[in-house]
Amino acid sequence: MCSSHQSTSSDLATNRRLKYAVLLNCAFVVLELAAGILSGSLALVTDSIHNAIDSVTLLVAWLAGRLAQRPPDRLRTYGYHRAPVLAALVNGFVLIVVMVVIGYHAIERFHEPVKVQAGIVTITGLVGIVANLGVVLLLRQSQSRLHVRGAYLHNLMDAASSALVVVSGALIYLTGAYWIDLVLSLVICAMLGKSLLPTIRDAVHILMEGAPEGADPVQIKAAIMERFPEVTDVHHIHVWLHGDGMSALTCHIVVRPDVTHERDHELVAKVRAMLKADFGIAHPTIESEHTSCETATACDWEHRD
Repeated sequence: MCSSHQSTSSDLATNRRLKYAVLLNCAFVVLELAAGILSGSLALVTDSIHNAIDSVTLLVAWLAGRLAQRPPDRLRTYGYHRAPVLAALVNGFVLIVVMVVIGYHAIERFHEPVKVQAGIVTITGLVGIVANLGVVLLLRQSQSRLHVRGAYLHNLMDAASSALVVVSGALIYLTGAYWIDLVLSLVICAMLGKSLLPTIRDAVHILMEGAPEGADPVQIKAAIMERFPEVTDVHHIHVWLHGDGMSALTCHIVVRPDVTHERDHELVAKVRAMLKADFGIAHPTIESEHTSCETATACDWEHRD
């Protein structure tokens, strides 16, 4: 009872930190976008869009935390664990389009440079460092939570981007080389792409019901048969992710005919425990078959768990 209460309190605290992080990030996005338009800095506009995407990431993490508290229903028997996965995929494709457009305009500006107000760029970069580090500090205590970790790492990268903006503003002020702003916008796009591709890959992998990392069906079969000599075969193995970090498995194990029904139940329970401990399978479902059932005309007992 006490443990459940502590878990609920922790979830509420995490959601509260995420809410404050969303508000702080959104306020900075508005400021940075306005500064980018006023100063003529494409790098600031690029970084503001980057931060806007991260605001959506934070918002999705906050909504995911709230949705995760909802129990499964008859229409969504696994609950709402794939909502943030869908959002991550949509956000990723939107960001690809944004990166292409910004990259095109950056290359176009190399031929027709636009004057950049270096002072506004530098001050906005400094504000960005403070804002992003503020979000990092808000999320630091909850970074171990799966739906928070990505947002935490993104804002660490945002702080680095803001530091680059400060350097860019200072160099433009000292040298008058406006092309530095264009190079920086391309660097930020490259940084976005590097962090974006793994997110899209993981989202697609989950939606395609791919196997979790370290849960190879061949290795699972070998582990079961090595650990439990009563098992003569394992087939119909299916292992997949139905949410971020939430794995499931179904399989049939064939046991020797001399295994009693009581021992059969114990064996299935031990196999389930081994799959959870060694492979991190959260929801293993196992059906056992006796070798005698393969030749019998009928079997009046189902060996299931």
